[in-house]
Amino acid sequence: MFLLLPYSDLAFLPATEERPALGSGRLALGPDGAWAVYDPVRRRIVSDTGGVAHGAVDDLLYATDGTLVVLDETRPGLVPSGSFLAEWDGEVVAVDPFGNGHPMDGSARLLKPPHTLDVAEGVVRRDGVVVFRGEGRVAARALGEWVLVDTLVDGRASRLALHGDTRVSLPVAGRRYVPEDDVALAPDGGLGWLDPREDGVHLVVVAP
Repeated sequence: MFLLLPYSDLAFLPATEERPALGSGRLALGPDGAWAVYDPVRRRIVSDTGGVAHGAVDDLLYATDGTLVVLDETRPGLVPSGSFLAEWDGEVVAVDPFGNGHPMDGSARLLKPPHTLDVAEGVVRRDGVVVFRGEGRVAARALGEWVLVDTLVDGRASRLALHGDTRVSLPVAGRRYVPEDDVALAPDGGLGWLDPREDGVHLVVVAP
């Protein structure tokens, strides 16, 4: 799937001496092609069904039933900054930077991560299998059945998404700005990302 989201719908602020360029991010993908992003310039959530004004958004997630869940500045006090949303055993929780899951009612319980990644000496292992080998700085995380790999070799950055034998290059250079949380998992296990270009924000979704 490819969608062009023009800057008339998603606002963009060019960089100045005081701040970097600013545009939309926080991508979420839902059932039947549903999508949502957060526009921090106009302070609103924009989706395939329209837009709605909203304060600062920390994360967006479509629950299994198609409900769009928003984590924002009104989050329960037990959920620290840097948390993100996930669905666990049919319940949407906010996952803090330490891996603890906080149900949206404010109580807390342990959320065990579904995958374990081990990054050592430039080798990324997933479930004991080497899926990427490179020299230089390597960082990786699991997103569903995908492994997202960021590398920095000789000053050149690259991003890869790996799924079995599938290898997808994600955009790094050429973007008008760097969006926050620009990669999301689709309900069918596909992967989507935002690529801000001159003509607007490109929303790309590939099958698993």
